[in-house]
Amino acid sequence: MSTETYVSKLPDCDICKYEQDRKTEAHYDGKTVSGQWAAMCDPHFATRGTGLGTGKGQRLIVGERPEPTTAERIAAVHAALEAGDFDAAEEAMGDGDPAEYL
Repeated sequence: MSTETYVSKLPDCDICKYEQDRKTEAHYDGKTVSGQWAAMCDPHFATRGTGLGTGKGQRLIVGERPEPTTAERIAAVHAALEAGDFDAAEEAMGDGDPAEYL
């Protein structure tokens, strides 16, 4: 899982909504120190979030994910192959010719 994900609109912070009855944009979706997952604003992520990454959380970015550069695609393919994850390597290649990545 990536440390960031792209969304069309930022959700409201769950903690602000339920504890303070106010709307604040959430810039993170992640696991809290209590073990529950929540959409969190910056201050709540700093005090109650467990970090970014697999099993922890993601930073929310409004917009479309940019297309990876050729160098980023090649690096992703090589990393997947080194890890023995052929499905991830195939996904990173997309419709490209496998010979371009070797």
